[in-house]
Amino acid sequence: MSCIPNSPVQNAMLGALKLVESAPTGPGCAILTALYAVAIVFMLPGTPLNLAAGFLYNFWLGSFVSVGGCTGGAMLACLLGRTLLRKWAEEKAASYTYFHAIDRAISDKGFLLISLLRLSPIMPFGVCCYLLGITKVSFTTYSLATFVGLLPGTLAYTYLGTLLKDLSQVWSAEGGRTKTLITVTIIIVTTVLLIVIIAWITKRALSKVLAESQVKAPYSTMEDPIELGTIEEGTAHSGVEVCISTNNHLGTPTGITESPSTTIERRDPKLHSPPIF
Repeated sequence: MSCIPNSPVQNAMLGALKLVESAPTGPGCAILTALYAVAIVFMLPGTPLNLAAGFLYNFWLGSFVSVGGCTGGAMLACLLGRTLLRKWAEEKAASYTYFHAIDRAISDKGFLLISLLRLSPIMPFGVCCYLLGITKVSFTTYSLATFVGLLPGTLAYTYLGTLLKDLSQVWSAEGGRTKTLITVTIIIVTTVLLIVIIAWITKRALSKVLAESQVKAPYSTMEDPIELGTIEEGTAHSGVEVCISTNNHLGTPTGITESPSTTIERRDPKLHSPPIF
């Protein structure tokens, strides 16, 4: 997501960055970190702030500011998605047809998938923060996975920021070829990995469900269950004569065992009684 050139949002962000540039290093870092977090919460583009951090504070300090602001904003958005904005997040998730598969896969491989989602453009970063808030993943796992997942892209953009000559270039196309090459490489690799892992987890979960559904049917399908251990051959049960056949030389009722040759016959005395002359 990018700002429209000369839009009020872009002009406001540029004015804030000019304020950060004129401030001492300590307060400036704090302000830029807070701006980055606010941008994530309001789903504004974070890349210009990432580039600005590299331009203003060089690679190491700029990376610390960018990673801190991005991670803090993502954590705050997740909490809002679980509490105050949960209903909105659930409605937004319904517009992404593939989110159900992601939600199911995250319950199994949450840390790995969230890390990959931070690198893949499968959904906007800010929106993703809110949607992940309604999943079952723990907040600790979400936070750690977000921190790890955003490191490669954040560090790359911070380095690109050190190559800029003016703060206004954070929105320009200057140096865009290198930026595009890095972005496309990260996107392709992470998206392929994300698709493969989600497909594998989904397939495994489906196989597990199918295996659990294959329950053996009961041996007896009689309407009135009869406990064989409490009856004797030829006795009546509820007006029905129970005959247990035997097929061994000892005459042991085989109906008591689970032998395949066991047969249980329910015989109505009225139908099988001898004729009366």
